[in-house]
Amino acid sequence: MVTKPLDGNHGSGVNIGLATEDEVRWGFEQAREHSRSVIVEQHFVGSDHRILVIGGKVVALAERVPAHVVGDGRSSVAELVEQTNRDARRGEGHSSVLTRIEIDECVEHFLSKSQLTLSSVPAPGSNGAPATHR
Repeated sequence: MVTKPLDGNHGSGVNIGLATEDEVRWGFEQAREHSRSVIVEQHFVGSDHRILVIGGKVVALAERVPAHVVGDGRSSVAELVEQTNRDARRGEGHSSVLTRIEIDECVEHFLSKSQLTLSSVPAPGSNGAPATHR
């Protein structure tokens, strides 16, 4: 399932891949922090595209790629986030080309679903299975 605020923006309060009743309740509460109304939908795996239509014509299209880091086999998830955030194109909010990755309850929740923590060291090329835990 997916939970998201009805009138949110930039993905704030959106949680995907919620598989249990407890996870859906948790996602609902996360979304409620951003809107009085929450949408609960079935999750379809695939690419996320944002399309801007003006006057019945498509004027812009973008593929949304969720924030992520790629393991190097040496750095913890927290260190990889710090390294990724050093990119000069990253900034606060959505005024920059890329948004800084913020470690929050949602990030920690999805790390734990993957059996990771901020101190886990993902295998090289991986954004999933840990090589080690610190």
